[in-house]
Amino acid sequence: MTIHNLEIKNAYFTNNERTDIEVLLVAEESTEDNLVLIPYNIEAKAGDVDYEWLISKVDIDIIHENTFNTRRKEREDFEAAIKDIAAKEGLIFANLNQEEVFDSIIDTIQTEIDDESLFKFKLKVFDIETVKACKDRSVKAEIRKAKSIPEVIAAFSKI
Repeated sequence: MTIHNLEIKNAYFTNNERTDIEVLLVAEESTEDNLVLIPYNIEAKAGDVDYEWLISKVDIDIIHENTFNTRRKEREDFEAAIKDIAAKEGLIFANLNQEEVFDSIIDTIQTEIDDESLFKFKLKVFDIETVKACKDRSVKAEIRKAKSIPEVIAAFSKI
């Protein structure tokens, strides 16, 4: 089998140096209902038989555009997968829009809490590396003396 007889489905660079290209070729056994792709790597080097064949079929600007689109699609798929995992783990509220989440947070921090919960919140704030590294004793004192979560957050925001 020679690749030069096969249809090119896509071609894109696989490295930042733009020296390697992956070509997705449509296999001969593909049918209308079952597309079978064969990945084939080509070195982007003038004089290379496969490279010369590829650029005779696909303009180099198209390969650059395909690279951009392929990387963008990979990024979108990655982000979607991360969001799905986070939603399944209860780390985000997938069924709420950002405004609803923001409103929920604001309502929560404006709710009066007992002294023990406020104390635990302050401890969490003091565990943050930025707060640990802060040399401004007056800001740390403000956090310690705060009477509510919004006061703690206001003092923390000065760091």
